[in-house]
Amino acid sequence: MEQLSQTISPFPRLFEPGFIGGLRLKNRIVMPPMGTQFASPGGGVTPRMIEHYVRRARGGVGLIIVEFTCVDYPRGKGHFNQLALDSDTLIAGHSDLVDAVHCAGAKIAVQLHHAGGNTHRGRTEGIHPVAPGLFPSRLAEEQPHILATDEIPALVDKFAQAVRRAKAAGYDAVELHGAHGYLIGEFMSPYVNKREDEYGGSQEKRMRFPREIISKAKRLVGDDFPITMRISGQEFVPGGRTLEETKEVAQILEAAGLAGLHVSAGVDTDLHWMVDPIMSPEGARIHLAAGVKEAVSIPVIGVGVIREPAFAEDILAQGKADFVAIGRGLLTDPDWPRKAAEGRTAEIRKCISCNYCDGTLNTVGRSIRCVMNTEVGRGEKADAWPAPLRSKKVLVVGGGLAGMEAARVAALRGHQVALFEKSDSLGGQLLLAINAPGKKKLEWLLEDLNRELAKSSVDVRTNSPVEPQTVRDFAPDVLVLAVGGEPVVPAIAGMDSNRVVSSWSLLGGEERVTGSRCVVIGANSTGCEISLLLAADPGNHVVIVEQLSTLARDMEPFARSAIREEIYRNERIHVSLGWKASRITPTGVEVVDRGGLASSHEADCVVLAVGTKPADSLNRDLIAACGPATEIYSVGDGARVGTIDSALDDGRTAGALL
Repeated sequence: MEQLSQTISPFPRLFEPGFIGGLRLKNRIVMPPMGTQFASPGGGVTPRMIEHYVRRARGGVGLIIVEFTCVDYPRGKGHFNQLALDSDTLIAGHSDLVDAVHCAGAKIAVQLHHAGGNTHRGRTEGIHPVAPGLFPSRLAEEQPHILATDEIPALVDKFAQAVRRAKAAGYDAVELHGAHGYLIGEFMSPYVNKREDEYGGSQEKRMRFPREIISKAKRLVGDDFPITMRISGQEFVPGGRTLEETKEVAQILEAAGLAGLHVSAGVDTDLHWMVDPIMSPEGARIHLAAGVKEAVSIPVIGVGVIREPAFAEDILAQGKADFVAIGRGLLTDPDWPRKAAEGRTAEIRKCISCNYCDGTLNTVGRSIRCVMNTEVGRGEKADAWPAPLRSKKVLVVGGGLAGMEAARVAALRGHQVALFEKSDSLGGQLLLAINAPGKKKLEWLLEDLNRELAKSSVDVRTNSPVEPQTVRDFAPDVLVLAVGGEPVVPAIAGMDSNRVVSSWSLLGGEERVTGSRCVVIGANSTGCEISLLLAADPGNHVVIVEQLSTLARDMEPFARSAIREEIYRNERIHVSLGWKASRITPTGVEVVDRGGLASSHEADCVVLAVGTKPADSLNRDLIAACGPATEIYSVGDGARVGTIDSALDDGRTAGALL
C-alpha cells in the first residue's frame, strides 16, 4: 500500500508523505472521525465496524481517525450506540481494528470524546449529563449538572487513561475531541465556561482542563506518542470564541505538547457550522484552518466540504493546511485517494452533502448510511450484485432517479433492460432541484448516475413516451413503473388566476418573476428555496404563507438550520406561519389562522409550493397491457412521494429483487 504514495500523480502535494509528530503518513489525506453507531452494546468494536474502516484503508487514505470514542461510558455518550474506550476490557477489540487497518495499508488514530452537556438522558442511559457551565444545547431536555471543582480531576484521568489504552491497543495516535460543544470544548469556550474557580474566567484558566489532560496523558504514554486535538476554529455564536482567540488557544495547546490540530467549526446550537449542509461551498471552513496554521508550527488538518482532488491540492499548495480531511467523500467513494492518485478524477463519486449519513439517520439512533453508496452499513465486502436465476426482459418507464437506478442495478445483475423517458433528458425532478439556491452539488449526483448508466448495458431511449401499445409491443417479463410525481394543486378559490405559477415552472425556467410582490404558499424545502430564489431579484418582495408552525420541516437538520437563518435575515422575505391560504383574489391572497381570524397579503404573483403527488394516472392502463406473468414494480414518487434517498433506495431494491 505504501506504493500508492510513490505513484506519479497530477496532485503531487496531496500524495507526498507527511508527519504528525514522529508519525509518518504516506500521503496528506485524512479520514476524519464520523460516528457510525456500529458499536456493540457497551461500546465495543464489532466486525461490521472493522469492515467499514478496512474498506477505507484499502482505498488509499493515509490516516484514519476512528469515530468519537467515549471515555466515560455511559455518562459521556453523545450517540446511542457509541464506541468506547473507558475500560481495559475494550482494548482487545480496538487492537483487532488497528491490526486490520494496518494490514489494509493505513495508519490509524482514535478520537477520544466526552459529550459533556451536549447530550441527553436518552443517550446517557438515564444518567444526568455534566458540563462546566450551563449549556443551551439543542439536545438538552434539562440543564446538565455543573461540575464541582473537585469532580474535574477524575475526568482528566478518564481522558488520560483512555490515551493509555489507545496506545496499548496499537493506535498510531489519538485525537482529543475539543470541538462542537463537547466537554473539552465547553471548558475552552467563553460561551459556556463562565466559572469563577481555577477552571474558568480568564482564557488561561479555561485552558487548564485540556492542558491537564495532555500533561497526564503524556506521563502515561511518553512524549513520542502523538496527541492531537480537534477544535472549533470559530464558534459562530454570540459570546463564542473568535478565530483570533482560537489562534491564542492553538498556541497554548502547542506549548502543552500537542502534535497537531484538526480545525473544524461551531458548537451544538449552530448546526450548519458543525456539519456542512448541501448549500455550503467547497472548502467552507478552510479559512479557519489557514488562520490557525498562521499561529502555530505543528501540522494542521483542514476540513470542510473538500470534494475534488484539485481543490484539496490547492489547499496544500497555498499553505492553508498540512493535511486535508476527506470525510463524507470517503463514505461516498472509499477509493477517492486511489482514483485521485491515478488521475481518474472523473470516476470519483462525489458526496452531495445531503447529510443522510448524519442528520437524517444518525441523530435518531440508526447506523450510518449513504445515499450515493449503498454498501455503507450494509456489508462492504460485496464486489458485485448477485446474478439472477435467469435473465429477464425489463422495461423501465421513467428516467428519474428511481428509474435510472432500477435500470442500472437490473442490468448489472444480467437482465436485458430498456429505459424509456418521455422528455429529452434523464433526471426527473433532480433537473429542477439543481436550479434551487444552494443545490448545485446535485449536478454531481446526476453526473454520477448518467456515467454509471452509460457504462451499463441499459438501452436508454429519451423522447420516448410509453403508451399501452408500447408495453404490448415490448412484451416485458418485468415492468418497472417509475413515472415520478407532479405538483399538488390545492383546492383554493381563485386557482385559475393567471398570476398563479407553480414552483416547478420557476425552477424549470419556464417562468421568471421580477419586480413583484410574491406570495409563496408552502414552507417546506421547496417553498423556502423558491422564496430565496425570488428574493435574489432586488425588485421582488416575498411573503411565505404556511399553515403549520415551522419552516423547512422536511429538510435534514443541518440544512434546515442554515436555510432558516438565511430566510430570517433576508429583508425581502416575510414569514407568516400558522396561516392557511383560503382564497386568491385579483389583488392578492386571503389567509385565515387557526382561530378563524382573516387577513390578506397583496400579491402580483402567487407561487404554489405545497408538495408533490404521484403522477400515476397512466399506470393502470400500462399494467393492463402486460401479460399475466409479468412482474410489476412501482418505484419512486410514482409509488410514494419521498426524497432522493428513498427514490434511489426504491430503484436499487427493485433492481436487486428482479
